[in-house]
Amino acid sequence: MRARYLAAATAVWVTAYLLVYVAVIDQQGDTSVAWWYVALVGVAGLFLVGAAIGRAPMFVLILAVAALAVSMIIALASIGLLLLPAVLGAAAVIGLGGAERPG
Repeated sequence: MRARYLAAATAVWVTAYLLVYVAVIDQQGDTSVAWWYVALVGVAGLFLVGAAIGRAPMFVLILAVAALAVSMIIALASIGLLLLPAVLGAAAVIGLGGAERPG
């Protein structure tokens, strides 16, 4: 049960990160939002939502951690470090045994 709560909290963090990312890029004015980046982080967030409701197998969580880690490295020069709690949270969900429903 703790893994599902942690997955939900991590999904909320990812959503907040995306909102901050879009706001920061939009405020700069001279560049456009990299929608492929938003999609990459968003898919990882959807994987975490699946884990929160108990429908994500372990390999999906591994993909979420990988996508978040790559996204963090890509954006490290700007606000990518804000994804570190999401990477650690998703890895902790895996460490807790995933968030699959028993049975």
